[in-house]
Amino acid sequence: MTSSSDAEEHYQVILTNCGHKAALEYLSSSSGAMSLTHKLATLFLGPGGASHNPALSTLATPKGFSDSELENFILSSLCTVLAMPYPEKIGATTTAPATSPSTENATATGKTVPCSTTPTPTPTSSSSSVTTSTSTCNSVSESEETRTPPRTDLGRISGPAETKVAVDAGKDNGTPHSVVSDGKANTTTSNGSCVNEVPSASLAPPTINATIPQESSEKTNGGTDSKSSSNSTSCQASSSPYVASIKSPTVEEGVTKLKKVFDSLIEKGFAEKIPRASLSLDEIRLKYKRNPLENVNTIIFEYTSKCGFSCHHCYNSRVQRTTTSPTNVELLKRAVDAMVMIGINQFAFIGGEVTQFGDGWLDLVQYIASKATEVCGGIDVVVLSSGWFLEQTNFTAAGVCYPDVPAYLAELKRAGVTHVGFSIDGPTAAVHDANRGHPGLFDKIMRGIPIVRKAGLQARASILLNPAALRDPVFIEFLVRISDLLYTFPPYTRPEAKIQLLSRDRANILTNFIDIGAGAHNLEPNDGFDIRTVPPSVLYCKAFFRPSPYLTIKANGELALCRITTAGEGYGSIFTHPGGIVPLINTLHNSFIFQLHAQKRVQEYIKYVDTTIFGTRFRHACSLRAVITMIAQMMHDQGVQPTDTEAIRKINLKVAWLTGHSTTKPPDDW
Repeated sequence: MTSSSDAEEHYQVILTNCGHKAALEYLSSSSGAMSLTHKLATLFLGPGGASHNPALSTLATPKGFSDSELENFILSSLCTVLAMPYPEKIGATTTAPATSPSTENATATGKTVPCSTTPTPTPTSSSSSVTTSTSTCNSVSESEETRTPPRTDLGRISGPAETKVAVDAGKDNGTPHSVVSDGKANTTTSNGSCVNEVPSASLAPPTINATIPQESSEKTNGGTDSKSSSNSTSCQASSSPYVASIKSPTVEEGVTKLKKVFDSLIEKGFAEKIPRASLSLDEIRLKYKRNPLENVNTIIFEYTSKCGFSCHHCYNSRVQRTTTSPTNVELLKRAVDAMVMIGINQFAFIGGEVTQFGDGWLDLVQYIASKATEVCGGIDVVVLSSGWFLEQTNFTAAGVCYPDVPAYLAELKRAGVTHVGFSIDGPTAAVHDANRGHPGLFDKIMRGIPIVRKAGLQARASILLNPAALRDPVFIEFLVRISDLLYTFPPYTRPEAKIQLLSRDRANILTNFIDIGAGAHNLEPNDGFDIRTVPPSVLYCKAFFRPSPYLTIKANGELALCRITTAGEGYGSIFTHPGGIVPLINTLHNSFIFQLHAQKRVQEYIKYVDTTIFGTRFRHACSLRAVITMIAQMMHDQGVQPTDTEAIRKINLKVAWLTGHSTTKPPDDW
């Protein structure tokens, strides 16, 4: 027979991938961190000392919380405390988890980040060290990566302006580098890494010592709070389980309210109920630490793969797709809603050539721009183009006619586009134009960048590199030239500083040339490396389970963590999944492709690469990873056994066609 006490212990509530990302964004805001610090002190003290369950007694305070404020508090507390019991029955006995985490100090200490700095694009990193900050606003828990607070309607408490400056410990001490872009002063610092885990605290047993933070008006010369050490919560908890009876009517009301908030978070996909015995607190902590969304700050819409060019490196040359269905566009808008809610503040449109063949893409841009007020600091909308429209008159772009380029750029700005980026494949016109097959295009881009800036848009670049590029004086000179076109620098700015800004501006894209696409089958006999001697550690890629900084939605709705042809697909389509993007993101870790790379099992499939089709040499490791991943995914989806050599050969031929390693298209029914 199950007692009421047992029933109370059946479930605990933890954060999903989306919920954890939203919590990190909330915790990174100055007002959110201040509020959380204060509320955690109240949480551990309780209005009546330790007479009630600390997780519930807070809700019985005379002041109380509004529903939205409480929701964000619970959201961030779940991230900090790791897990909380789901209140199944009012009046039952609530027991803390038998396996409690070690006593930890909830104080967040770190470096000083000036609150007056101006937000700018900052880079991302895939490392996962933890850095917190103290600002003149209040005590701030902030990672080295730029964090953008979540949308205001989730109940963020208004507070002083936050900074978006990335601080890299031990490198430049957070000293801003002032740069003027289009006449506006920007501030950037060196690259940092992302929070992989927020400071945690126990769901405390009855022996609790805590200090409620007191705000101080005393400031040091550096602008930080001279009494910042008091802005902390310290708790000590015994290792024995805490048992308390819930009988107070006031607490009953708190339990009802708490359950309502939990249910709301669960409905949104931000939290989930799991059996209490299914995961230990250490396992929950590890789950949060491995959240695949943690380093994502940009959603890329590969709105169409159609293009008027046939570039040698194009990974989409054999994959023709376009988002045209009004229903699918509406589903993309729902995806925008969800991503804005978890703090994503940059959306990029790529192709194919979305500006030419992406009918209706500006409608989606307008919708994204309408969400700008819901994200602190606004939203950036970036579009990448080959520059095909430059110096044209009376041309048609995405089904609409324009008299000239200034009129077209004015329409982009009106719709909500903030950045226009141009693809550049080399340091000279000869290299770029040969790869694109359009003589004169390189020079048109060089002349077009000032026109974009004059139209009130930010001009950016997607630059194709090769392994020797950064050692080539001609290429270094080219990077400085592009930087001077994109930005306005103070006099005497060093060339290295210009290139540094170019590489760290997240609206720019610097990628390697990989042998995927139209020219993949043209390798010379001694090009690249021999796949028979590749070490296993080279074969798996973190992008398939820890993407940074992009998450891509393909033209067919497929969620992709890698954009190379169809290699990064396999997580599901937002067009066909009944719940849209949130449940797909929350279950990324269940997909075959995720586990293939996260568990480093890619090397198990290299033996199925048919060297009579692909040869034995690849120019870039990403090309080989993509081929192996696609073969493994198709074998898994089709249930092909290792002994079925005929089926494996058909898969190889199909993959070779998609990646450009073969010019022979296989039958459609393969």
